[in-house]
Amino acid sequence: MDALSHMLREAGKLEKAGAEHGWDVRTLDSTTSEGVVLVDCTARRGQEVINIWWENKRLLEAPTYKLAGHEVKLRNASACVQQMAKAPNFEKAARKTKARQSNGDGSAELEPAPETLPWMYLEDPTDGEILKACYASTIVWINGVTGEAETDVVVRSPDAGNRKGNFNKTNYHISVSSSGRKILNFLGVFGYRSVALDTILRVGTSREAAERTTKHLLDLEQKERKDRNKQYDKMDKAMR
Repeated sequence: MDALSHMLREAGKLEKAGAEHGWDVRTLDSTTSEGVVLVDCTARRGQEVINIWWENKRLLEAPTYKLAGHEVKLRNASACVQQMAKAPNFEKAARKTKARQSNGDGSAELEPAPETLPWMYLEDPTDGEILKACYASTIVWINGVTGEAETDVVVRSPDAGNRKGNFNKTNYHISVSSSGRKILNFLGVFGYRSVALDTILRVGTSREAAERTTKHLLDLEQKERKDRNKQYDKMDKAMR
């Protein structure tokens, strides 16, 4: 088996696990001018992000798992798959991030994203509890197609003009997709929306706060991209 097929097969294990546990998994492959084959796999679920990189059938570096500003190293692709099957531990991530920042080791350059999902600490939230928490609130989520953060508001009924608003179960309800994911359906400022609950990053009443969260996500992605490019540059220099 050639290097690319081998690495794509490994990435396929993450894609399968992602489909089972509600992750959005994206895999990119490339070849350098020196013929080095690279595969970059990123998995997202809400505030969770897993990154793994391969180079010519081997890991370029240890995979990473990030949650609410806290990052841990994973052993290999199998460890990534195991992590994807677990529920996110927000309390532990927040505690670890706070401890790292208090140590002043410089490793926390960005503030952790706010933990503001109202149903986060409910053991088994009902659809009604989730709908009540989101009503008339700003929602920030990751678009499953573009991978970018989006923001909209679950408008109050009087704010909807002649569009009837979110006062009935036709416009405002939770449905279940064919894969078992719960979907929040609502009328927003920019039209009707259908958002998977596991992609929602923040629920709040302040658009300014939502914009800060969106900026935080973009800053994180930009930093990750720069770090990855630096790693590729080092690899190219070592090959010369």
